[in-house]
Amino acid sequence: TCVSTPVMALSDTGTRASPPAQRVSDRPNIVLISTDDQTLMEMRWMPQTRELLGEHGATFRNFIAPHPLCCPARAQILTGQYAQNNGVLGNSGPHGGVNAFEPHEATALPVWLQNAGYRTGFTGKYLNSYNENHGVPPGWDEWDATVDGIFDYYGFEQYDGTDLTHPDGHQTDYLAQSSA
Repeated sequence: TCVSTPVMALSDTGTRASPPAQRVSDRPNIVLISTDDQTLMEMRWMPQTRELLGEHGATFRNFIAPHPLCCPARAQILTGQYAQNNGVLGNSGPHGGVNAFEPHEATALPVWLQNAGYRTGFTGKYLNSYNENHGVPPGWDEWDATVDGIFDYYGFEQYDGTDLTHPDGHQTDYLAQSSA
Protein backbone atom coordinates (compact mmCIF):
# COMPACT_ATOMS: atom_id res chain seq x y z
CA THR A 1 0.00 0.00 0.00
CA CYS A 2 1.30 3.42 -0.90
CA VAL A 3 1.64 5.88 1.98
CA SER A 4 1.23 8.96 -0.17
CA THR A 5 -2.37 10.06 -0.55
CA PRO A 6 -3.20 12.93 -2.84
CA VAL A 7 -5.95 15.22 -1.73
CA MET A 8 -7.66 17.39 -4.26
CA ALA A 9 -9.71 19.96 -2.41
CA LEU A 10 -12.08 22.02 -4.46
CA SER A 11 -14.18 24.78 -3.00
CA ASP A 12 -16.61 27.22 -4.45
CA THR A 13 -15.37 30.35 -2.74
CA GLY A 14 -16.77 32.80 -5.22
CA THR A 15 -13.31 34.16 -6.05
CA ARG A 16 -13.97 33.38 -9.70
CA ALA A 17 -17.05 34.23 -11.67
CA SER A 18 -19.81 31.72 -10.98
CA PRO A 19 -22.32 30.75 -13.65
CA PRO A 20 -25.41 32.96 -13.32
CA ALA A 21 -27.69 29.96 -12.82
CA GLN A 22 -26.10 29.05 -9.48
CA ARG A 23 -25.09 31.12 -6.50
CA VAL A 24 -21.85 30.25 -4.75
CA SER A 25 -23.62 28.81 -1.72
CA ASP A 26 -25.72 26.48 -3.91
CA ARG A 27 -22.74 24.47 -5.10
CA PRO A 28 -21.01 21.79 -3.05
CA ASN A 29 -17.43 21.77 -1.92
CA ILE A 30 -15.60 18.71 -3.25
CA VAL A 31 -12.78 16.77 -1.63
CA LEU A 32 -11.40 13.93 -3.74
CA ILE A 33 -9.04 11.56 -1.95
CA SER A 34 -7.20 8.97 -3.98
CA THR A 35 -5.06 6.19 -2.56
CA ASP A 36 -2.86 3.64 -4.29
CA ASP A 37 -3.44 -0.07 -4.20
CA GLN A 38 -5.85 -0.02 -1.27
CA THR A 39 -8.33 -2.82 -0.80
CA LEU A 40 -11.70 -2.68 0.92
CA MET A 41 -10.36 -5.14 3.51
CA GLU A 42 -7.78 -2.57 4.63
CA MET A 43 -10.57 -0.20 5.62
CA ARG A 44 -11.29 -2.37 8.67
CA TRP A 45 -8.07 -1.02 10.18
CA MET A 46 -9.20 2.57 9.53
CA PRO A 47 -12.24 3.15 11.78
CA GLN A 48 -11.85 6.95 11.83
CA THR A 49 -11.72 7.06 8.04
CA ARG A 50 -14.83 4.88 7.82
CA GLU A 51 -16.68 7.05 10.33
CA LEU A 52 -15.59 10.53 9.24
CA LEU A 53 -15.46 10.01 5.48
CA GLY A 54 -17.24 6.80 4.60
CA GLU A 55 -20.40 7.51 6.57
CA HIS A 56 -20.66 11.10 5.34
CA GLY A 57 -19.37 10.94 1.77
CA ALA A 58 -20.30 9.15 -1.39
CA THR A 59 -20.05 5.38 -1.35
CA PHE A 60 -20.08 3.36 -4.55
CA ARG A 61 -21.37 -0.13 -3.87
CA ASN A 62 -21.51 -1.35 -7.46
CA PHE A 63 -18.47 -0.26 -9.41
CA ILE A 64 -15.46 -1.46 -11.33
CA ALA A 65 -11.97 -0.08 -11.66
CA PRO A 66 -11.14 -0.59 -15.34
CA HIS A 67 -7.41 -0.15 -14.77
CA PRO A 68 -6.67 -0.38 -11.02
CA LEU A 69 -3.02 0.61 -11.22
CA CYS A 70 -1.70 3.84 -9.71
CA CYS A 71 -1.09 6.18 -12.67
CA PRO A 72 -3.72 4.84 -15.08
CA ALA A 73 -6.36 5.08 -12.33
CA ARG A 74 -5.40 8.65 -11.44
CA ALA A 75 -5.33 9.68 -15.09
CA GLN A 76 -8.79 8.16 -15.55
CA ILE A 77 -10.15 10.18 -12.61
CA LEU A 78 -8.53 13.38 -13.86
CA THR A 79 -9.59 13.02 -17.51
CA GLY A 80 -12.80 11.01 -17.36
CA GLN A 81 -11.27 8.74 -20.01
CA TYR A 82 -10.25 5.11 -19.99
CA ALA A 83 -6.50 4.43 -20.05
CA GLN A 84 -6.56 3.40 -23.71
CA ASN A 85 -7.97 6.85 -24.54
CA ASN A 86 -5.86 9.06 -22.26
CA GLY A 87 -2.60 7.26 -23.06
CA VAL A 88 -1.54 6.47 -19.48
CA LEU A 89 -1.21 2.71 -19.57
CA GLY A 90 1.31 2.13 -16.80
CA ASN A 91 3.27 3.70 -13.98
CA SER A 92 6.45 4.35 -15.95
CA GLY A 93 7.98 4.19 -19.38
CA PRO A 94 6.73 5.94 -22.52
CA HIS A 95 3.08 5.13 -21.74
CA GLY A 96 3.13 5.71 -18.00
CA GLY A 97 3.55 8.23 -15.25
CA VAL A 98 3.47 11.98 -15.52
CA ASN A 99 5.17 12.09 -18.93
CA ALA A 100 2.31 10.16 -20.53
CA PHE A 101 -0.27 12.33 -18.76
CA GLU A 102 1.18 15.78 -19.50
CA PRO A 103 -0.49 16.10 -22.95
CA HIS A 104 -3.89 15.81 -21.20
CA GLU A 105 -3.32 18.20 -18.28
CA ALA A 106 -4.77 21.26 -20.03
CA THR A 107 -8.11 19.49 -20.47
CA ALA A 108 -8.33 17.68 -17.13
CA LEU A 109 -10.60 17.93 -14.08
CA PRO A 110 -8.89 20.84 -12.29
CA VAL A 111 -9.18 22.99 -15.43
CA TRP A 112 -12.88 22.12 -15.79
CA LEU A 113 -13.50 23.00 -12.18
CA GLN A 114 -11.60 26.28 -12.38
CA ASN A 115 -13.62 27.20 -15.47
CA ALA A 116 -16.77 26.49 -13.46
CA GLY A 117 -15.66 28.92 -10.73
CA TYR A 118 -14.10 26.48 -8.28
CA ARG A 119 -10.85 27.09 -6.45
CA THR A 120 -8.61 24.01 -6.63
CA GLY A 121 -5.83 22.64 -4.48
CA PHE A 122 -3.63 19.56 -4.54
CA THR A 123 -1.35 17.94 -1.98
CA GLY A 124 0.43 14.58 -2.03
CA LYS A 125 1.56 12.26 -4.79
CA TYR A 126 0.57 13.45 -8.27
CA LEU A 127 1.78 10.85 -10.77
CA ASN A 128 4.90 8.70 -10.80
CA SER A 129 8.05 10.52 -11.96
CA TYR A 130 6.56 13.95 -11.23
CA ASN A 131 9.18 16.43 -10.01
CA GLU A 132 9.68 20.18 -9.79
CA ASN A 133 10.93 20.33 -13.40
CA HIS A 134 7.39 19.58 -14.56
CA GLY A 135 6.06 22.75 -12.91
CA VAL A 136 2.51 23.13 -11.65
CA PRO A 137 -0.02 21.53 -13.99
CA PRO A 138 -2.82 23.74 -15.36
CA GLY A 139 -5.91 24.20 -13.22
CA TRP A 140 -4.42 24.15 -9.73
CA ASP A 141 -4.69 27.27 -7.55
CA GLU A 142 -2.77 25.66 -4.68
CA TRP A 143 -0.07 23.05 -5.26
CA ASP A 144 1.96 21.00 -2.78
CA ALA A 145 3.14 17.85 -4.51
CA THR A 146 5.46 15.21 -3.09
CA VAL A 147 8.43 15.01 -5.44
CA ASP A 148 10.83 12.73 -3.61
CA GLY A 149 10.30 10.03 -1.02
CA ILE A 150 6.72 9.40 -2.14
CA PHE A 151 6.77 5.98 -0.48
CA ASP A 152 8.59 7.13 2.67
CA TYR A 153 7.03 8.06 5.97
CA TYR A 154 9.95 10.39 6.74
CA GLY A 155 12.52 12.20 4.61
CA PHE A 156 10.15 13.20 1.80
CA GLU A 157 10.33 16.36 -0.31
CA GLN A 158 7.51 18.71 -1.32
CA TYR A 159 7.21 21.23 -4.16
CA ASP A 160 4.73 24.12 -3.96
CA GLY A 161 5.33 25.52 -7.43
CA THR A 162 8.17 27.74 -6.22
CA ASP A 163 10.18 26.07 -3.47
CA LEU A 164 11.36 22.60 -2.57
CA THR A 165 10.99 21.78 1.12
CA HIS A 166 11.87 18.86 3.39
CA PRO A 167 9.12 18.86 6.02
CA ASP A 168 9.79 17.41 9.45
CA GLY A 169 7.64 14.63 10.80
CA HIS A 170 5.52 11.87 9.36
CA GLN A 171 4.32 12.27 5.77
CA THR A 172 0.73 11.35 6.62
CA ASP A 173 0.62 14.06 9.30
CA TYR A 174 2.13 16.60 6.90
CA LEU A 175 -0.40 15.82 4.15
CA ALA A 176 -3.29 15.99 6.59
CA GLN A 177 -2.13 19.36 7.90
CA SER A 178 -1.38 20.82 4.46
CA SER A 179 -4.76 19.80 3.10
CA ALA A 180 -6.74 21.29 5.99
